[in-house]
Amino acid sequence: MFNMGNPVTRQQLATFFYNYAEYKGLDTETRGDISGMVGADQVADYALGTMQWAVGTGLITGSEVTVNGVTVKDLKPTGTATRAQVAAMIERFSKANDL
Repeated sequence: MFNMGNPVTRQQLATFFYNYAEYKGLDTETRGDISGMVGADQVADYALGTMQWAVGTGLITGSEVTVNGVTVKDLKPTGTATRAQVAAMIERFSKANDL
């Protein structure tokens, strides 16, 4: 699952942050509704709670995409996290937890 040398996915990254938050005694109870987001059906079972937490806390906001003329958020759970996305998540996590 977390093979060294392989790119990290967004759901894996959310899991890293969730596990760290849990380790530090931070809020891990918050959940966001991901059901209306593109890609929600692609979230792995192990990452479902962590992706809901990441959305609920604002750690992951999703990428805006247009589907049938409607702008929606795309989780891209299995997509590779870019440097910019990782940096944004670190900044959001740090600010939200006064780190």
